[in-house]
Amino acid sequence: MCHLITCRPTQCSYSNVLLIYLSGHNFGSEHDPDTAECNPPENTGGNYLMWPIAVNGEEKNNNKFSPCASKHIGQKLEEIGCLVDKSNYQEMCGNGKVEDNEECDNGDSNFDPGSCCNEVCKLRTGAICSDENTQCCLNCQVAPNGTRCFDGLSESCKQDSYCNGKNFTCSEAANLPDFTPCLQSGGCYQGECRGFCELKSIKTGLALEPCLCRELDENACKWCCYNNSDPNNPGTCMPHSNYSYDDGRKCFAGYCESGKCVMLRSSSIVRIFNFIRGVSLTRLAKFMKSNIVLAVIITSLPFYFGFIMLSKQLDENARKKSEMYDYKPTCTIKIAKHSFSTRGSWGSGFRDPYGSLS
Repeated sequence: MCHLITCRPTQCSYSNVLLIYLSGHNFGSEHDPDTAECNPPENTGGNYLMWPIAVNGEEKNNNKFSPCASKHIGQKLEEIGCLVDKSNYQEMCGNGKVEDNEECDNGDSNFDPGSCCNEVCKLRTGAICSDENTQCCLNCQVAPNGTRCFDGLSESCKQDSYCNGKNFTCSEAANLPDFTPCLQSGGCYQGECRGFCELKSIKTGLALEPCLCRELDENACKWCCYNNSDPNNPGTCMPHSNYSYDDGRKCFAGYCESGKCVMLRSSSIVRIFNFIRGVSLTRLAKFMKSNIVLAVIITSLPFYFGFIMLSKQLDENARKKSEMYDYKPTCTIKIAKHSFSTRGSWGSGFRDPYGSLS
């Protein structure tokens, strides 16, 4: 990807993470739950790729799928037979997928005496289902009514789901009530977690789009939106909430900390621009004191260009004087009975007249 698009390493890192993150969803992965296994502390590598809040690709775990995400993707790939060449595919007992003529398939566990499934992918005596292959199977029997088979998360905007005690499949999880908080200042709507601006659009009827307030003031880390009701004349990006971003969230010039946008590094351009906007003798003195090298260069420029112009004028005057005195006169000299003409330059001296006599 970075070979096709010109970008800085940081931009490529974000692009790669985003591409893999979206691919993870397409392959059946859900967001990582807040568990010790799938959300390790920051000092042990940071969040994994499918963490609900975007990662920046700089931590060790940011480019990896968590065990939870890997499990989801593996289940989905097996379920639909994705990436399998069906024309050459051969059914095989022990691959963990229930296929034609199989009652169950627990993979390597088929050889475990305690497994519901045997080595030829048939249910053992007394078993009516396999815990590994069906969601509502418990100890090789139909799970009792009320057994939880799906853990609802606010990030997924789904409620817990339970077995009905009659069949092996988990009932479809119901949506959380609309406007239930999810992620950072977002809310659920029709079973999906919507961002702050989108959710406010639903409530107000406006076409609000998210943006980053670009002033280094108290609004830089607020939830900002612009009205996109007229795409040809979008509104101004402005805060729509008094709540601030969580610490560490990106703002236009760096990251947020205690409601303030902290710049990643000092920008000379920003400093000069801010100086021009509020110039005064006091600010001028402070600026020159803190930027002594730049101040010396700026104050020296007029003298430098003046010296160049003066030198050019002096060179021009000297050239004109040289042309005025460096001319070639003609004179006639008579010696004895011979006469001759000679041309010479005062600056270079006369030639020997006798050298020209025959």
